[in-house]
Amino acid sequence: DVALLERTLGDLVEDVGRRLRKAGKYAGLAKLKLRWKDFTTITRQVPLTPPRCDDFCLRAAAQELFATQKLIAPVRLIGFGVGQLSLQSAGQLNLFEASGTPQRVEAVSRAVDAIRKKFGAGAILSASAKLAPPK
Repeated sequence: DVALLERTLGDLVEDVGRRLRKAGKYAGLAKLKLRWKDFTTITRQVPLTPPRCDDFCLRAAAQELFATQKLIAPVRLIGFGVGQLSLQSAGQLNLFEASGTPQRVEAVSRAVDAIRKKFGAGAILSASAKLAPPK
């Protein structure tokens, strides 16, 4: 069921993002792992430039990786991870981009983490598996 796989992937992305923010780290690489019924396993990855830790960017990377894969057999395992960790985002803001946009997106993800910690995981739910970054 593709919808179930997308929801599961979204939950995995949120968990990875929450752990990144808690550790104060940024990911420079997003990775998707799929294992088929016969235990054949594939991994795909995409760079994150600049390194990010917000759910919106991580979700977009995960969706991009998942969308490029043909589901050739029943899926036994789906996984999402990150790599190339750093202690700070090394990116420089674009002069023409709204000031602080990456920081605002990260702040939204941190606020969601705080609400879920205080009121429980069900306090804020994703409306769908395809979230766009806030404007």
